[in-house]
Amino acid sequence: MEIHPDLTYRASGTPNMAQVDVTGRIRIVGHTITFTDTSGRFACPPSQAGEYTFTVSATTLTFKVLRDPCDGRRAPLSTNPLTRK
Repeated sequence: MEIHPDLTYRASGTPNMAQVDVTGRIRIVGHTITFTDTSGRFACPPSQAGEYTFTVSATTLTFKVLRDPCDGRRAPLSTNPLTRK
């Protein structure tokens, strides 16, 4: 997953983002982040936005599910932390 300064994201199941599977927008309020998919072959409907709390360290970003009806997003985000590149 790539999270961009303009609060958009791209996610891929392939190494080095060779094929982008989902794009979307995020909203951050305090330590809560909301993901809303906007396009892609595995995108969830906008009505299935996911809410998470997050923790940032020097090299990782970790999410904890508050509410996310989208299995395809919930599983990867809540299983392993993201590593800064």
